[in-house]
Amino acid sequence: MLEQRKSLKSLLYGKNTIHLMNFFFTIMLVGGAVMLVDTSYEEVKQIAQTANPLASAITLVVAVPILSFLLAIGSNLDRHCAEDYSFQLMANAAIVALGTMLFCNLLASIDLITDAIGLREIVREDMVGITMMSWASAYFYFQRKGLKG
Repeated sequence: MLEQRKSLKSLLYGKNTIHLMNFFFTIMLVGGAVMLVDTSYEEVKQIAQTANPLASAITLVVAVPILSFLLAIGSNLDRHCAEDYSFQLMANAAIVALGTMLFCNLLASIDLITDAIGLREIVREDMVGITMMSWASAYFYFQRKGLKG
């Protein structure tokens, strides 16, 4: 039991942390690409009308801050498990992923992607795939080039 605890601790802390993070972000990169390819071959779905728009709006307005608060608490736990450099890589890459997702969402909402470029309409699964691929790509970029440049 003590050996298992030591091996888990060595995986989460120190020199092995970067290998674990590389594995995790490689899975995210491949998973995001698979999601984008998969949604490219799906048939266009009709948008279902919301049964109660007011209830949906209230639920989302209340649920998003609560979820954000819980994830902020969870990120505090992650900081204790990861070394500072690994956490900085993840955090900086997450900022890039957020910006990429917002930019792609902006282009999709003004129909620039479908009208000007000629690509298919971006759906919600695409946003998840774009975010995952962007986060993983930025993580590997920062890991290779460093956080300063």
